[in-house]
Amino acid sequence: MKILSAISAINFGFILSTNAATLAHSWSFSETTTPAAGATVADSVGSNNGTVGAGGSPDLNVAGPNVTFNGGSAYDTGAANNSGIAAGTDPAFIGNPAFAISAWFNADALTANDRIFELGSSTGDRQRFIVTAEGTGLGIRYQGGNFFYGTLITNTWYHVVAQYDGTAIGAGGAGIQVFINGVLTAENGSGAGGALGALDIQAGNIYIGRDLGAAAGGAFDGTLDEVKLFSGNLTQGEVTSLYTTNAIPEPSTFALLGLGMAGLLIRRRR
Repeated sequence: MKILSAISAINFGFILSTNAATLAHSWSFSETTTPAAGATVADSVGSNNGTVGAGGSPDLNVAGPNVTFNGGSAYDTGAANNSGIAAGTDPAFIGNPAFAISAWFNADALTANDRIFELGSSTGDRQRFIVTAEGTGLGIRYQGGNFFYGTLITNTWYHVVAQYDGTAIGAGGAGIQVFINGVLTAENGSGAGGALGALDIQAGNIYIGRDLGAAAGGAFDGTLDEVKLFSGNLTQGEVTSLYTTNAIPEPSTFALLGLGMAGLLIRRRR
């Protein structure tokens, strides 16, 4: 795991950002017993508890990416369609609000359209936002455009943050940021198509490890952990902290670090 220095993690945008992130939902998969199909997976922050799909036989007793994360428990989805989780709806994410998705994933297989996280419903242009793990790399899909980042290999843990700033999505994916293992991989993707513009998320449906169609393809084959949905956008410092510690530092911590570093620089210049 790549750990950045404290100095490189300081980001004054945390204090000044107009789209400051607030954690809205968190699925840590820390249940002590493995849920059967139809059982509940807890949202520890919001009220969107997830329901295990009828096609699933999930295993929560598998190693996560880091044993300090709730004892290392994670969610092994299996390859069957409808084996993921439906986590209800949140009206706060309808339309084109700024948001960020954070998740750990470890793919057993990389095919096409394998959903890590899906927000929204319907099949009209820009009406849902999808994070996938594919043979072509980490994918960001929305109705009207597809973008792919980096190269993935199976049986390897990755941390991803994908966020949208609420503006029009330009050619190449402007308006979208993707971080892989704490590093800003790209703000522009390769391959864009269809109608480009602001998202128009419908219904605010939330799906983890599956497509919105219960029996449709797109099931994620692998293990997921620490899936989070934020209102607003994360700073580089917050992304780094999620990757290294699975926690967002308090604003006061960043403010004090920033002021301390500024004071040190001023003293050194005298």
